[in-house]
Amino acid sequence: MMELINKYAKEIAGKLGEGLEALILVGSFSRGEGVEGVSDIEFWAVVKDLSAVKKPELAGNLSLGLTTRNHLKRLKPYIYTVEVKKFGKVLSGDKDILKLIPDYSYADIKPIDGFILLNNRIVEQLILLSKINDGQTINQYDFDKGYIQLVNSLLVLNRRYKSLYPEKQEEFKKIDSSAASLPQNDKDDGLLNKIEEAFASINNQRSGIASAPTVPRNDVNREETLKKWLELREYFKKVWVDEKKFIGNLMCLIKVLNSGKPIRFFVYQKSVGLYFSEEYQNKTKRDNVIKNWKRFVK
Repeated sequence: MMELINKYAKEIAGKLGEGLEALILVGSFSRGEGVEGVSDIEFWAVVKDLSAVKKPELAGNLSLGLTTRNHLKRLKPYIYTVEVKKFGKVLSGDKDILKLIPDYSYADIKPIDGFILLNNRIVEQLILLSKINDGQTINQYDFDKGYIQLVNSLLVLNRRYKSLYPEKQEEFKKIDSSAASLPQNDKDDGLLNKIEEAFASINNQRSGIASAPTVPRNDVNREETLKKWLELREYFKKVWVDEKKFIGNLMCLIKVLNSGKPIRFFVYQKSVGLYFSEEYQNKTKRDNVIKNWKRFVK
């Protein structure tokens, strides 16, 4: 897999040219937890001048973020900051570039970051719905990842966040259903079982025990896939409502507005309103939310 990643990295570096200072592999593949063929391959490009660089067009499973040396120095203790510093792999350019990122620990990540993460994942669930409606092939990994993202948000909220899957599982067991910030559901409600199934499924896919199951393009399986999507939506709603209540409505508003991208509060407001309402199937509204999220938040 690294051979393919290096191939993509070389192509990206060639497109960015002399303005590139370093190209960093981030995300699940940098942690050694990517699922070949389904996980996105994510890069950060550190460039000399953002205004002089145009982000190149990439294949669907590739993601590229643009940043600068000064931006790396100013990064706050967010999830991605800690993970890039800890697991990022410099594939080309300045090998010491990651030293510019401040040294934060998992404990430095604020609970509101878990709530912001959850709101971003809600938009990704709307994107997944569009793929389902467009008849695209959907992997079981798409649903597994959704349940793991609920875990990530809850771990941050409880200041127990960890990056690697085995660590996430262990920490999640410690907060269990008695935690004030975990939805009032315990094991009878099914969320904990779903989360265990998701971890097991991803581990199986990574180890090659089972290839990533897919849903073929036909009406019968589309209905089954939509049913899975709606089931996951119900769990997202429970976690979102409980987290907002735990942090406090006013505090959520203030902290999101003060988080560096105040407009994203209004994007989240629209996306949540659509996602949890019966208008989730409205393609025009869904496309508009996704477009604004990509423009103002991502």
